[in-house]
Amino acid sequence: MIKLEYTDESTFITEEVEFSNEQYELIKSLHDQFDYKNTTPIIVGKNKTSLIFGVNLTDRSKDRVGYEIGNSMYRVVVEKI
Repeated sequence: MIKLEYTDESTFITEEVEFSNEQYELIKSLHDQFDYKNTTPIIVGKNKTSLIFGVNLTDRSKDRVGYEIGNSMYRVVVEKI
């Protein structure tokens, strides 16, 4: 089991949430497939059962404005069903 911290945005109370090694390794492998400059850190979802990260697929060298405003920004969610 992997323990990650979740902080409630309304109360700022932080708690540890456990995730299976399988779920964490899955999102970590997806996260590592993208250039680190185009991804956000892996975070615990609000429901405390999902792991989330963002990825921006806009080519910064070709469309800086599109990159900055997130024209091709996607959320990747891994949740056990």
